[in-house]
Amino acid sequence: MNSEQIQTTFSAIVNFLLKAKIKNAFDKIELMVGELQMGNYTDRCDELQQNYRYLLQYYIDGVDDPQRKVVFNRLVSRMYVLASELREELLFRNSTAFEFIQKRYFPHKLRFSNYDDLYDAMTYFHRQKELLEADNRVTGNDMYRIRSNFEKLLPDIFSILWLSTRYDQKERQLYLNIQDKSYPGVIEKSLSVSALTLNLWRMFDEQKLMLLLDSCLSEVPQVRQRALAGLCFVIARHNQFIPYFPAIRNRLVLMADDQHFSEQLSNIGCVKQVLLIAELAIDLDFAALLGGQRQRIFQPKTDQRVAGAFPRATAAEAQMLHIEQAYLLFVIETMQHGFVVQAK
Repeated sequence: MNSEQIQTTFSAIVNFLLKAKIKNAFDKIELMVGELQMGNYTDRCDELQQNYRYLLQYYIDGVDDPQRKVVFNRLVSRMYVLASELREELLFRNSTAFEFIQKRYFPHKLRFSNYDDLYDAMTYFHRQKELLEADNRVTGNDMYRIRSNFEKLLPDIFSILWLSTRYDQKERQLYLNIQDKSYPGVIEKSLSVSALTLNLWRMFDEQKLMLLLDSCLSEVPQVRQRALAGLCFVIARHNQFIPYFPAIRNRLVLMADDQHFSEQLSNIGCVKQVLLIAELAIDLDFAALLGGQRQRIFQPKTDQRVAGAFPRATAAEAQMLHIEQAYLLFVIETMQHGFVVQAK
């Protein structure tokens, strides 16, 4: 498969899942699994198909299963995640897009192969900076030298959190260490949130989205606002499938009950009732949801920047077009003001 065929196949899977055409979705997933030829994905696909056969058999036999909708929700969510990972792996092999070129080479360009060493190097900079600032004899050259060494580590942080397909324990721990309130680096905190947002834009991952939701409650205003902006982009990208993930849905409900959180979402262009996405899935009516109803999560603001990024659009295609444009602006701003840090 070339890049266009991969994207077309993935889009077909998404459309089939939204229309509850599970068999058609499995046919497309099998094409991607066959192309990838990796045993773990074959096993996952076989397991999901077996679960689907059980679900159908119980229905045909007339078994009254009160958990049928829950099982179906879980099946759809797992198929969507599997399709996202298959798309990612295939594009990693075949795509010539900048993002995937960077992904192929970034492990070989890291200054620290051990993420604990990378984190230790960053904390060392902050300790040295504090000592130098307290020493009146320190020259500007000394500060510039350690600052320059520190800034060489920032592309590593960004690349790890932006380009990793999955956050295993080491990636997750790196993110949590940086976001910990005891860590003093606001630049690294903001940069890691931007990298996580771009990662989620490329592919959906429940664990990563939970990390982003955690950052939306950060005590650091710059980090919190960046995470909230990222959350709006990510929800816009994946909002049709978020109701199938109860942990995320419940988290959104709890956060939306917080008046301060809702006001902050409103201020950056997101509808206060973001919990409506979650409420869609509490009593998920497949006939209505899969019949084409879409939940809008953005509203135009009087601010020209937001109004330009999110104009009123009744058609879903038009809405996504403007979200794509806003996303590109977000990437540009991130690369200019987050990724590239000038030495001082």
